[in-house]
Amino acid sequence: MPEVPAQAIDAEQRAPAPAGPTEPASDTQNGVAQLAAAFQALQARHDELLHRFLTLIEERRALDRALFAERFKTAGLQRDLDVFQRQWHTSQAELTEVRTQNDHHKQLALKLQGDIQGVQQQLQTLREQHTKQVEMNEALQKELHDMRHSKVWQLGQKYWKLTGQKGI
Repeated sequence: MPEVPAQAIDAEQRAPAPAGPTEPASDTQNGVAQLAAAFQALQARHDELLHRFLTLIEERRALDRALFAERFKTAGLQRDLDVFQRQWHTSQAELTEVRTQNDHHKQLALKLQGDIQGVQQQLQTLREQHTKQVEMNEALQKELHDMRHSKVWQLGQKYWKLTGQKGI
């Protein structure tokens, strides 16, 4: 706001001395006209300053409203940030838990693979033993069949029948 020089205000505020009997009447009218002009200039300056003051008040109100809106927006953003951070921490905790479970499941899978390989080896061993047992049973059945159909065996059976004792 530009300041009016002090000399101009002082000069305008000084009223001319009242016209006395020694001064002519034209000087008095001149003084009144100057006083009226100075008063009009002061009134115009007052109106201008009042208008600027009211404009500044309106600008201040607009700035206050903008500041309030920014604070409100900032508060909303802070709330959003807090919510995001809580969700982030929750997600991190869940991710850590899932990773831990994943590691545990990997260990279980490796153990299960080892157990499956062991069972497969046992199954293979049992199959081999079963195959040998089947082969041995077939050989024994063949031998028994051969024995039953041999002449010696048949004669032995007849002997036991005749003697009344049971045979094999």
